[in-house]
Amino acid sequence: LDRRIPGLRWFGEGREAGSSGEQCPIVVTSPDLDVLSSWTRWYGPSPTTKGTRLPEASAPRIATLLRLRGADGVEFEVVNTHLDEHVAINRETSVRQLVQWLPPDRPTVVMGDFNAVPSDRALTPLIDAGFQRARVDGGTAHEFTGVGGRAIDHIFVSRYWTIEAAG
Repeated sequence: LDRRIPGLRWFGEGREAGSSGEQCPIVVTSPDLDVLSSWTRWYGPSPTTKGTRLPEASAPRIATLLRLRGADGVEFEVVNTHLDEHVAINRETSVRQLVQWLPPDRPTVVMGDFNAVPSDRALTPLIDAGFQRARVDGGTAHEFTGVGGRAIDHIFVSRYWTIEAAG
């Protein structure tokens, strides 16, 4: 992508720290957006300690958080995350932790691989915090065929946003 699209700005760290391990990057393409801050948090008892993980997790799980300012001066947050694929209580714990990191008074978008279908109770803390899920038809876990599958990847927006369409 860097070679084909000039001017991309990438943010995030690997789940093992630095550039090591899977990442949840956020790419900023618009020169009209100022990145005010960027940080990565690890789900678990020490969210700022690189490599922290929840009990029985197969790997550390992370969230990349960005605070941006648009040309109109409005500040907003964007989050990209990837939750535990095997342990349901870890997904619930992670979402509860994530909600604590989000500013309630700022427009926020949360997206990523939640490894949870829309009815999964792990997503409840986001809904309880006033986030709305962008509903799309079809699934996202389909063995890279693009057909069928379960919807485990989601985009949530805070009350400051209006969803007009999603696909």
